[in-house]
Amino acid sequence: MRTVHEHPRFRNPPLSHEKDGDPHESHRVATPLELLFDLTFVIAFGLAVAIPVGAFLASVYALHTYLTRRFEPLHAGLLVGTAAVLTIAIIAVLADVPVPVCLVILTLAPAISVVGYEMLGYRRQAEALAHARRATVSPH
Repeated sequence: MRTVHEHPRFRNPPLSHEKDGDPHESHRVATPLELLFDLTFVIAFGLAVAIPVGAFLASVYALHTYLTRRFEPLHAGLLVGTAAVLTIAIIAVLADVPVPVCLVILTLAPAISVVGYEMLGYRRQAEALAHARRATVSPH
């Protein structure tokens, strides 16, 4: 005796891209809706991590510019380098690179700032502080 699910009348006909509707077949093709869902999830995950990192670093540079009242071209270069690393991480997510590797790439974004300040920033910081001291100590 057949069960309800085995009865031919109650079986769903296979889709054109599925042989028998078995999802365990190696040649099964995903539907466009499944692909869109996966792509949306991957992009959302990548942006959910990359946007806060970029916003934090941009706010640090903006605060420094506000406090010293002096624009530093070094900051612009470091922000461009940071944006490049964040963009590479998002492209890696889209290229189906494993998520841990993408997170490692994202951790390199703050390293751009650290290396930039260790190489050039401390000299510029000393110049900015000296300039700020001269501006505050005005002869009367």
